[in-house]
Amino acid sequence: MPDAVTVRPFETGFAAIVAPRSRAAAARSRFADTFGFALPEGPRLARAGDLMAFGIGVDHWVAAAPGDGWALERRLAASLGETALVTDQTDAREGFRIEGPAARLLLETGCSLDLHVSVFPAGAAAVTEIAGMPVWLWTEDAASFQVAVSRSYAESFAQWLDHAVAATRARVAAGERAA
Repeated sequence: MPDAVTVRPFETGFAAIVAPRSRAAAARSRFADTFGFALPEGPRLARAGDLMAFGIGVDHWVAAAPGDGWALERRLAASLGETALVTDQTDAREGFRIEGPAARLLLETGCSLDLHVSVFPAGAAAVTEIAGMPVWLWTEDAASFQVAVSRSYAESFAQWLDHAVAATRARVAAGERAA
């Protein structure tokens, strides 16, 4: 089953949003009014159209949209005004999309999180480590994960992925359940 897992790089604009506790409610309200969905509570993913956001800490989110990170930062900052600090993170991150019936199996080889669908379902997000490298990890469906790794770790992460893909394909070929 050679197509049990595929890895593709992806490019998108990333922006961090941090709201002081005293302004977090106002930031959430302005965001929802402007973009048509609420900033998620906790490590969850929310989206409308081409914009998505996920929680990475208390009153701290990552927003992502196709295209230019500077444009995303300006778009978010114009909406949030003084309620939150928005900073472009695009050049600091490299994205990888890991898809297929063995995607969870592959990620479990390097991630200490429990990635079982009952614990990490579609719409889950986390700040964690994979193979000792800090990452943002999220999933939109049962067989597709996105990982954003610091650009300084991107080459090491890609090498780890190459080895993990080969090992995962071998495990699936030997009959280990991929789903």
